[in-house]
Amino acid sequence: MRRLLLGLTLSALLVLTACGSGGEEAADSGTEAVDVNNIALDTGVSTVSAEGRIVPVDSADAAFQISGELAELMVAEGDSVSAGDALMRLVDTDQQIGLKQAQAAVVQAEANVESAKAAMASAEAGLAAAQVGVDSAQAQLDLVNAGATAEQIAVTEAQVGTAQAGITSANGQFAATVEGPTGAQIQAAQAQVAAAEAALVPVQLSRDAVVNGGNASDTEITQAELQLNSAVADVQAARAALSELQAGATAGERQAVAGGVSAATANRDAAQAQLDLQLAGSRAEEISVAEVGVQQAENAVSEAELAIVQAESGLAQAESALMEAQQAVASAESALAKTVIYAPIDGMVAQITPKVGEIVVSGAGVITIADVSQWQIDTTDLTELNVVSVANGMTAEIEIDAFPGETLSGTISDISTTSEVVLGDVTYRVTVDIDDDGGLPLRWGMTSFVVIDVEQ
Repeated sequence: MRRLLLGLTLSALLVLTACGSGGEEAADSGTEAVDVNNIALDTGVSTVSAEGRIVPVDSADAAFQISGELAELMVAEGDSVSAGDALMRLVDTDQQIGLKQAQAAVVQAEANVESAKAAMASAEAGLAAAQVGVDSAQAQLDLVNAGATAEQIAVTEAQVGTAQAGITSANGQFAATVEGPTGAQIQAAQAQVAAAEAALVPVQLSRDAVVNGGNASDTEITQAELQLNSAVADVQAARAALSELQAGATAGERQAVAGGVSAATANRDAAQAQLDLQLAGSRAEEISVAEVGVQQAENAVSEAELAIVQAESGLAQAESALMEAQQAVASAESALAKTVIYAPIDGMVAQITPKVGEIVVSGAGVITIADVSQWQIDTTDLTELNVVSVANGMTAEIEIDAFPGETLSGTISDISTTSEVVLGDVTYRVTVDIDDDGGLPLRWGMTSFVVIDVEQ
């Protein structure tokens, strides 16, 4: 009776689905879709059987994204791995070189950016200096147009007086040099010689006592020698100074003091000429020169502004090149990462296809990872006539060809929604979870026979 009611319900649902307007009204009324995998119909049979094979609860094939020569196997068949573990690696010489070149390009690009920033700072400083130059040149033009003020004339007059005093001083120096030293200067120099010679005597005696005594250390002897040498040098210097005074001025000294007089005279003449110009007022030539100075300063500002534009362009280009270099590094890192395969799931290495040194093709599966924490049965020949009798949650008995006489229990966990044609029959794949493997050494692909009690 229960199966009959389920069959009638399924029939009603199919009728409603076939009626378009009725289906829309059902959808509008909130009717929920029915999962047919949870519905089993009574077809008049008590059991349904099918052949199948043992598969792990989950599995995944991994493949390289690029082609190349296999360089290293990091795991072996039967090893346990976790998702993200490295499994195998291709020869990555080209990728390593590419990454290093890209990284070097980033370093160079960073240096270029710093250089461009320095050029920008220099251009900005140049513009600031040029603007100051304009202000200065304009101020000079304003001064020339206004003429010398009373204060400026007073300053120049004071400079003339100072220069005249310099002539007097230079003449006095010249006269003193030509006439030679005075008697007092010679007596003073002689006194210096006598004092130095008197100071030498006790130093000489002390040194002789240290050297000839026989008990002095090397350090004491060295110190005594140094003191004697210093006293001798003082005597020699005093005698040289006295000889120089007594000899009088040399030709070079006379020439030097004469040059000093000439220089002082020239300073006075220059100061007097400046005073004369100030008193005469601004001339047209001076105004013209000042105007040219302003124009040149303004031209310098234009050039500095152009340098700013060029520096900004250079900095933008350097920063763009740096971004491109950084993107190249990211691409090189991605290319290098593609030379390694990582485990997509936790599990056991079930199969490795290539060997080290072989060429692998992009996209071709090279390693299979299986989660063998639980085994399942995938049926291969459950027909469309029998699939309507089973539903998720039904229990089944499982016999495995490799273990005669052993029977395992299982539970249906999935029924495929699409069919396959096997030897002309329309079949559906049904997955049965093995509840307890009984300690049997199950292996992927073993054949099995499943019997499902559909009257449960």
